[in-house]
Formats: sequence, structure tokens, C-alpha cells
Amino acid sequence: MNKKELQRYFIYLNKLMPRYEKSIWIKEYDKLVKRKNTIIKLMDKYNYDDLIKKVAHFYDVDIKKIDKIDVAFYPISYGNNINAYRIKNLETIGVLVNKKQNLKWLLSATILHEISHTLYFHSKMAKKNFNFKNKSKKSNVVESMATAIGAGWGYKQITGKLMHIK
Repeated sequence: MNKKELQRYFIYLNKLMPRYEKSIWIKEYDKLVKRKNTIIKLMDKYNYDDLIKKVAHFYDVDIKKIDKIDVAFYPISYGNNINAYRIKNLETIGVLVNKKQNLKWLLSATILHEISHTLYFHSKMAKKNFNFKNKSKKSNVVESMATAIGAGWGYKQITGKLMHIK
């Protein structure tokens, strides 16, 4: 995206913000905070920081040498799909606020998945693989690793079992 397109994008978002705040944010904020507090309790219960340290060790990343990783939640008020995006050391995670949601799955398959991406991009492995000739192969490998860590290993650490997909 070039600078002019980016400026137009932010002008559009700025116009959209009051509508978003009125129709979603204000209505769903209390539910989002309640879910966030439950997620924090689960993080404490399952020693989430230790899981992150183990992923960092796997990627050979000195966790003390990277900036704090922040997780920001936003409400998803309808539908069944969540979205998560990584912007440097910020993980933005959509949370279903009007439906039951498996928060252990969210913790592992979504949040830990995104944190795994962040840790990967701080690793020597990422620097070494930066010159992949086939960019799609590189992104598939990176995505597969984050999925295996989050939905596989992380989910097992939190629940004691592997997720069975039908």
C-alpha cells in the first residue's frame, strides 16, 4: 500500500469510528472486559508466560531482548469467526462477545499462534529464511509452525489433550 492509499484508508477509518463506537464498541464493551478478565485468569492458571518462554526457546529467541508483546482484544458481536492480526509486537484478537467461545482454544490456537509469529520474526531462523526464493512456501512454513505450536502443542499444554478435528 503506498502512502496516498494509506492516508485515504485512515481518513475512511476516522469517518467510520463514530459509527463503530455507537453500534458495537459501547454496546459490547462490558462483555469484552468480562471475557478479557476470564482470559487473564486462564493465563495465570496455565502459566501462560512460561508457555511463551518455551516457544521463544524453541525459536532460539532471548525473550529479554525483545519488547513486551501486547495483546489487544476487540469485540465481535455477531457471526462465528474470529480474526487475529499481528502488527510487530501487538497481537489484536477478536473475541466473540455474544456467543459461547472456547477460551482455551482462543488462548492456544489464536493468541499463542499470533505470539509464535512474533517470536519467529525475532529469531535467527527468520533472518536466515528471509531470502526464501519462493515466498508462498516461506509463508506456508511460518503459518504451519505457528498453527502446530498454538493449535497443537499449546492446546495440549492447556487442556492436557489434543484437539480432534472431524
